Amino acid sequence: MDVESMDGLYEAFVCTGCSCLCDDICVRVKANRIEGLTNICSTGKDRLLWEEEKVKIKRPMIRTGRLEDVDYDKALQSAVRILLQAKRPLIFGLDSIGYMAQKIALDIAREVRGVYVSDNIVYSVPFYLEARKRGIHFASLEEIKDRADLVIFWGCNPLDSHLRLLSRFSVYPRGRFIERGIQDRTLISVGIDDKLSRISNLSIHMEPGTDQEVSEALRRLLLGDQIGSFRGDIEALEGMAYLVGKASYGVIFFGSGISEGTDARGNIKSLFSLVDSLNHRAQFVLFPMDNCGYNANGVVQLLLREVGSPLGADFSKDPLFKPGETELLEILDKFDAALVVGADPASTFPPGKVNLLERIPVILLDPFVTSTVSISDVVFPVAITGVEAEDIAYKMDGLPLKLKRIIDCEYPSDCEVLSDIYSRLRGNKN
Repeated sequence: MDVESMDGLYEAFVCTGCSCLCDDICVRVKANRIEGLTNICSTGKDRLLWEEEKVKIKRPMIRTGRLEDVDYDKALQSAVRILLQAKRPLIFGLDSIGYMAQKIALDIAREVRGVYVSDNIVYSVPFYLEARKRGIHFASLEEIKDRADLVIFWGCNPLDSHLRLLSRFSVYPRGRFIERGIQDRTLISVGIDDKLSRISNLSIHMEPGTDQEVSEALRRLLLGDQIGSFRGDIEALEGMAYLVGKASYGVIFFGSGISEGTDARGNIKSLFSLVDSLNHRAQFVLFPMDNCGYNANGVVQLLLREVGSPLGADFSKDPLFKPGETELLEILDKFDAALVVGADPASTFPPGKVNLLERIPVILLDPFVTSTVSISDVVFPVAITGVEAEDIAYKMDGLPLKLKRIIDCEYPSDCEVLSDIYSRLRGNKN
């Protein structure tokens, strides 16, 4: 496809700035560059207008004492050799690539008997383990927009992570049954004092580690039971109970403030108990908000279809990783190679764990120069999915959307590189 044929106005463009995947963006392309954007937040702009902030990887590289530029075929040979020689490779990242690329990466994990783990696993494990036991109270973002008259953000701040979640899906927009938008809704924030609390109808401030206590006390208040001793602001909690009790349809968005740390499973369990109780009075749903890539839900959907667990898969002869039971960082020293796609573990892992990655061969696919480039043994530059390459992504509520290609690019997509690796792996085994 030539450059000129891609110029023009792209409407209903899907933004990959976060997992909201807003599909009402208008993009004007001229001379193979983005010249205009409307209906987009600052996170989306950073994703699409990357030139000033990020440096692209120019050529495939392999490490021969130091990283050196090579041709694509030589990098491919090195990557395949590393994976074939590994006894237990790790296939990691995956949240910031398209669904078809995620699927091919899973095929590679099967082929080399590796461990396939999403970058989102830290946030998702407690929620999905509890949902497996109890069932799940969930809804689409469109249903929340149309019906929710009470919105609670607990342990998260969408003003930092999902900038249009309030304006497009949850608080401000007019819905089918919420005709006046914000005037017909109540917004409650639960957690530390931040900018979200300043626009909330009610904000509950609490000490770190008291989420279970707050949710259990709230549940008891709503049931008319005695709450006993309570370390927080009882008047604010009673005010919250009053507002919750008036709602006809409520949603609790929760984030990493709930789903991380040693109390994560207890926190999630207490939220499920609260929502179970609320559903005897009105309709309430519980909505996890990830802090990872735009397609974290794609990995969840893929793993549920392919292996029955959304938390990862271990295809090795002697399984080491048990989804929901094993912490990836605790077994990082057991891997002898890594294929990293759509992640930057050298920036996000604790320093001591990064050292473990430095000891093994690392294969990296990324459009941009990141910290992980410096510890990699094979590096592939790839096209930016949703800008320079097409694919599919799953919105945070599970709706699949097609990602368009609007810029011509000399680099292969994640799908193409992973497909070439997979084909050569199969060819070498046959």
